[in-house]
Amino acid sequence: MYEVSFRVLHERCPFAEISTRYDATIVQWCNGATDVFEIRCKDHENLQRIVDEFRKLAHELGKLKVRITNFDEDQSGLIVQELSGCMCGRALKSRGARSIAHAIRRNKCVEVPPTIYKAGWEYYTFLSFDPTDFKNLFATLEHLGRLEVTSKKTYKGTAQESIAVSLHGLFSELTPK
Repeated sequence: MYEVSFRVLHERCPFAEISTRYDATIVQWCNGATDVFEIRCKDHENLQRIVDEFRKLAHELGKLKVRITNFDEDQSGLIVQELSGCMCGRALKSRGARSIAHAIRRNKCVEVPPTIYKAGWEYYTFLSFDPTDFKNLFATLEHLGRLEVTSKKTYKGTAQESIAVSLHGLFSELTPK
């Protein structure tokens, strides 16, 4: 089994564009039915502009319902939860861009969330059980924009034992002191 991380300058991706325009980091979790975007930005005014962009995008995509919540005291971060369907797929389709998450699945690989958007780059991690599958994935993605592999790890044994860290396993050797 392989764990591969990469980044791509994905043209026409609205979330990557927002991350560049407002010097923000956007972390996204998507289950295909709803999206959650955690957004960090040092400038509070830019954070408000990002909120406005997400609301505008939700309206353009069919009046999607979004919930916006600040998550820290200095209000430098917020969570945008899309409540009425997956925003990411529709946003890419509306701009004529291809979904990297769909390409990962189509090439028999498993995405490991979250997706991160920072300075125009999209960051992904996925699992592959055959090296041919991730080679095919990169062949599929190479035309989307500049792509860089940031790490590749090989695991032996089960997936859970290889990539998951249990609290018991992490703390079992600690003494009471």
